[in-house]
Amino acid sequence: MSLELNHNPPTIMHVDLNSCFATIEQQANPLLRGKPIVVAAYNSPNGCVVAPSIEAKQYGIKTGMTVRDAKLLYPAVIVLTPDPAKYRAVHLMFCKIFRDYSPDVTPKSIDEAVIDLTDTLRLFKGTVVDIGMEIKKRFRRDTVFSVKPFTTSRFEEGCHRAQSGQGQGAPPARGPAALLDLPCARRPAGGQIGTTG
Repeated sequence: MSLELNHNPPTIMHVDLNSCFATIEQQANPLLRGKPIVVAAYNSPNGCVVAPSIEAKQYGIKTGMTVRDAKLLYPAVIVLTPDPAKYRAVHLMFCKIFRDYSPDVTPKSIDEAVIDLTDTLRLFKGTVVDIGMEIKKRFRRDTVFSVKPFTTSRFEEGCHRAQSGQGQGAPPARGPAALLDLPCARRPAGGQIGTTG
């Protein structure tokens, strides 16, 4: 099977908010900032962790584990239950920022969205990566949030982000063919900007 290389510049961006629910709780309550916290479905031993903070992740606490297991890793972890109204307010806030760059914004979940800049990129200086970094700065300034923008010329190529590391995404010059060797994962492994041609 052979795939033609896509030489078009990236025009589509996928944005994922880091530790979304936990970070929102930390911004809402300054006393929680810098502390290991988790948002869990229930504040009980069998409650499922739905969002560990960045600080909790440093102790190995992950999404999907039980509160019991999280406390085995870090006994003093703070457990909160979800506040959907608060999370939706932030979701609407970040979608509003995205629509400053394109009317074509597709939320994929409460903490992820895809922005199609095909028809609006020419209105801005720089590349899609530049716009991604500008969005990141606006989030830090306006919401004190950390985000991961990933850009592609075709949305399905975003699968490469699972292997993006700290670099610029898929190996250069391989284009879509690089996807044949990469598993598609729900979340990035830690890269800040991922691009593919």
